[in-house]
Amino acid sequence: MAASQADQQQHIAQLEQRIRLLNLIIYGPKSEKKPRTGQEQRLSLFDEAEQTVEEQTPQTFEEVCTPAHTRGKRGRRPIPADLPRVEIVHDLPESEKACPCGAVLVRIGEEVSEKLDIVPAKIQVIRHIRPKYACRVRISVKSATQFGIFGHPG
Repeated sequence: MAASQADQQQHIAQLEQRIRLLNLIIYGPKSEKKPRTGQEQRLSLFDEAEQTVEEQTPQTFEEVCTPAHTRGKRGRRPIPADLPRVEIVHDLPESEKACPCGAVLVRIGEEVSEKLDIVPAKIQVIRHIRPKYACRVRISVKSATQFGIFGHPG
């Protein structure tokens, strides 16, 4: 009876040791270079080369220099200029080029969007140009897309 009780006490001690080790692994420090316990040292048979390298190279944080980080330009790359272009002008009809105040709208600029169109055995760029008009009397701007005359290309 005393021998079986001693075996049970030894088994309980082993289980408690396993629980302590697992708790250390799960809830302990999460660093890769954590201090190893006796059992973990026995399990790490192939770490000798890493340990000798770590012992030979002292870490000095003052000497480490990182190059400055440069950011790239955001957005899409422009379509190459050597591709042929087909220009489609989405202009306002003549009746819409008049301001409600009676003045004639003057072209002040344009919006240009390019879409790559790949036709089998032929590649071309289609340029959609939407002229912008402004009234010299009132401060207002009109373009073909504002009035739903021509939509954006798909």
